[in-house]
Amino acid sequence: MQAILADAINLPLVAGLGLITIGPLTLLVTVIESFVFRFYLKIGFRVVVKRILVANILSTLAGGLLLIFQEAIVYGTGIQESIPAFVRGYRWVGLLLIVGYFMKSVLVEGFWLTRRQFIGKIGRRGGGVLRAVLIGNVFSYLIVGPLFYITTRPH
Repeated sequence: MQAILADAINLPLVAGLGLITIGPLTLLVTVIESFVFRFYLKIGFRVVVKRILVANILSTLAGGLLLIFQEAIVYGTGIQESIPAFVRGYRWVGLLLIVGYFMKSVLVEGFWLTRRQFIGKIGRRGGGVLRAVLIGNVFSYLIVGPLFYITTRPH
């Protein structure tokens, strides 16, 4: 356990603060996407909210894979040659990362929400559900995208 806490990293504190942040964000995104399903597909909020919550949890877990490669993506852009170059270049790299996370969300949530069992239950076609996933993620990333940039940009 001591090796995990090296360099003054308090892992329980970091994990706790992460859950405090990710929990409400996941719930917010779930509510936004559920309302998109309600208005776009004319499906009741309660019918879809649990399934969309699971889709967002799976999407968050899949985001961990992209997070592993995030530093390589930043390094691959070449903005790390100097501090001023990094500060100037990060706005574009941040946008690239947001687009990557957005695409991951649409793919993972689209896969989960277009499964035969769910689309049969709601009586909609997979293409319509996939469009609702795309629209829902556009609306949710209008909030989550800027938050990501603000919290990860160099100060």
